Amino acid sequence: MNSFFLIKLASTVIAAFSQILLKISANKTYKSKIFELLNPLVIGSYAIFVVTMLMSVYSLKGISISMSNVIESFSYILIPVISYIFLKEKITRTQQIGILVIILGIIIFMI
Repeated sequence: MNSFFLIKLASTVIAAFSQILLKISANKTYKSKIFELLNPLVIGSYAIFVVTMLMSVYSLKGISISMSNVIESFSYILIPVISYIFLKEKITRTQQIGILVIILGIIIFMI
């Protein structure tokens, strides 16, 4: 496992947490649209997205685009799990099956 792989994995994990911050922000009530768009959670989330995008681009120096996409698919597993833990969102049976299929796909690709 090389450092470029780890950088891409870290960017995927960080981006997933950033999406959770956006969801937290979306669940709040604001006095106007401008406050909804220009609050610290939204600004911070988009700043994090910029950093993770730069990390992803840099990681492509050492991993293939197909490997990058496989690592990125990990976010489809991570986001529901983080949502379950921090936002108390349910993971439906269909989502569970989808997560298992993604895990299986990742395992097959890595073999």
